[in-house]
Amino acid sequence: MNPIFLKEQLLKNKSGIYSELVKKFYEPDISPSMLQSWIANELKVEENLINIKSLTSAINRYRKKNNLLQQNQNYINNTHKQQSVSDTLTNKSVSHYPDNLTNSKSEKKQPEPVEFKFSNPNDSQWGKKTGIQEL
Repeated sequence: MNPIFLKEQLLKNKSGIYSELVKKFYEPDISPSMLQSWIANELKVEENLINIKSLTSAINRYRKKNNLLQQNQNYINNTHKQQSVSDTLTNKSVSHYPDNLTNSKSEKKQPEPVEFKFSNPNDSQWGKKTGIQEL
């Protein structure tokens, strides 16, 4: 972001300005008070205009966010490595399709006809009927 814009937002004490300042100026080996001095020098404002507690909170949020992103990336990398190792050990090729999907119609089982017997043998319309067995 433009330093002039950041300075204007800081002087107006706008919401989110400390997060933006941390994104632009933060380095892991700098303490919050040193960062406060550096930002004041870069933006040409007095140090007391930069609230050290707000700056520290923004740094902590930034670190937490980066740690979570790093943990997620490590988890993704480890999961991918484990999948690759297990596929290699079992000599399986990785397929993106389920095993039960095929294009062959000959593999499908056809339903078999079955006889149903009804309980009234005297009635002429109730004899043996042929139906389809449900799978």
